Amino acid sequence: MEIAQALRNGLLNLGMQVFPVLAALVAVPFTIKAFGPEAFSVFSLGVTGIVLFNYLNFGVAQAATRSLAKLSPDTDGSEVNRIFFSGAVTILAIGLIFSLLAHVFAPQLAEAVSKDLAMRPTAQRFFHAIGLASPLFLFIIYLRGCLESQQLFKYSATNRAVLNSLIFLSPALPAVMGLGIETSLYVILTAHAASMLFLCVKTTRALSLKPRLLVSRREVGDMLTAGAWMTVSSLAAMLLLYADRFIISMLSGLTIVAYYIASFDLVSRLSLIYGSLTAAFFPAIAQWRDRGEHRKITGILSFSTKAMFFVMIIVVTVIATLSREILSLWISAEYAEHAALMLSVLSFGIFFNAMAVTPQRALMAIGQERLVGTYVALQSLLYVLLSFAAVSRFGPMGACVVFVIRGLLEFVALSVMLNAEYFRFGPVLLLRKVLPFALVLVGSMSLSFALLDAPVLRKLIVLGVLLLVFPLFYYGRMLAQEDRLALKNKVMARMS
Repeated sequence: MEIAQALRNGLLNLGMQVFPVLAALVAVPFTIKAFGPEAFSVFSLGVTGIVLFNYLNFGVAQAATRSLAKLSPDTDGSEVNRIFFSGAVTILAIGLIFSLLAHVFAPQLAEAVSKDLAMRPTAQRFFHAIGLASPLFLFIIYLRGCLESQQLFKYSATNRAVLNSLIFLSPALPAVMGLGIETSLYVILTAHAASMLFLCVKTTRALSLKPRLLVSRREVGDMLTAGAWMTVSSLAAMLLLYADRFIISMLSGLTIVAYYIASFDLVSRLSLIYGSLTAAFFPAIAQWRDRGEHRKITGILSFSTKAMFFVMIIVVTVIATLSREILSLWISAEYAEHAALMLSVLSFGIFFNAMAVTPQRALMAIGQERLVGTYVALQSLLYVLLSFAAVSRFGPMGACVVFVIRGLLEFVALSVMLNAEYFRFGPVLLLRKVLPFALVLVGSMSLSFALLDAPVLRKLIVLGVLLLVFPLFYYGRMLAQEDRLALKNKVMARMS
C-alpha cells in the first residue's frame, strides 16, 4: 500500500461525512423546536450511548483490523476465518453483557441524569432500548473494521455516513406524526439492522469467508490481550469526551445542559474531519510497520500533522469568532446569549483533540497501546475530578475550560511519545519546528475572543484576511523546507 492510497481513503472518509454534518445542522434546531430542550437532551444522551460503543468494544474491533491488515494476499483461508469468527464471537459476547447491564441499570441512569420527573420515563426507555441493542451496534463496528483492514473504505465510509445521518434525522418522523421523541428509536434500530445485513454481505465477499465457524481460544486471547490497553484508552476517551455532559446534567439540570450540548455537538462534528482523515492510517501504519517500511510511516505522519493543523485552525477560528452569529442563525438568539462563549472555548478544545488523534492512532497501530492506555487512563480520572469541581464552582463554562486544558495536555504528551518512537528530534530542533505553529495558534485564540462581541462586518473582514494569511504561511513553510532540501542536495553533490 502506498501513501497516496492511504490519503485517498482518508479523503473518501472525509467526503462521506459531509452528509451527517448537514443532517445534524438541520436536525438539532428542528428537534429542539419540535420537542423542547429537555427532550432534546434525552435524545442527545441516548445518541451519545450509541456513539460510545465505538469506545466500548474492548479493543476487539481494532485488534481484528490490525491482524487482518497484516495478512498477505496468499494467506490460507482458514486463518482468515479463524481471525474473523474469533473476533465476531467475542464482540457479540461483549454486546450481550452490555444488554444485561442496561436491563438492570437503565432506571438508575435515567434517574441520575434527569431531574425532570416528566422526562424520566422517556430517558429510561431510551437507555433501555439502546442498551439491549448493544450486540447490533458492536457487530456493525466490528464489520466496518474488517472491511477497512482490506482498505474497502468506500463501503465502511458510506455505511457510517448513512447511519449517522439517519440517527440525526430520526426525530423528524415522530414530529410529523405527532408522536413522542422515543419513537425515533424505531427508526434508529431499523436502520442499524439493515446496515448489518449490508456489511455482512460485503465482509463475506471481501475476506472470502467460508461457511465454517472457526473460533480459536488463542486468537480470542490474543485479541483481548492486544485490545486490553486499547480498551483502557477507549474507555478513557469516552470519559474525556462525554463525562462533562452527564456531570452538568446531574449538577445543573437538563435545561442548562441543553445549552452546553448544543455547542458541544456543533464543534464535535469536526471530529468527522480529523477522525475520517486519520481512520485510514491505522491499518496502513500497522501494515507498513510489519513490513519495515518506516519511511512511509514518517512521511504520512509528518504530512498528516501539518495538514491537520492548518485545516483545523482555519475552521476553529471561524467558528470561535462567529459563535454568536452561528448559534443565532442555527437555533435562536436566546441560545446564542447563553452558549456563544461556550462554543468559542470548546472550539479550541476540539482543535487540540484533533491534533492528538494522529499520534494516538499511530502509537496504537505500531503496538504501543499499553503506553497510550496508561497515560490516557490516568488523565481521564484527573479530568473527571477536575470537571466535577469546575462545574460545581463555575457551571458549564468550567467544563469548557477543563476540556481545552485536557486536550492540550493530551496532544503534547502523545506527540512527545511519538517523537521518541519515530522522529527522535532533539529539544532544540523540536522547539524550532513547533514554535511558528504555536504562535499562529495563540494569535488565533486571542483574536477570536477579542472579536467575540465585535460587529459582524469587522469579524468578516478580519477572517477574510486570515484566510489569505494562513495558506501563505503554510505554503511558505513548505517551500522553505523544499529550498533547504534542494540546497543541501546541491552541496552534497559538489562535495562528492
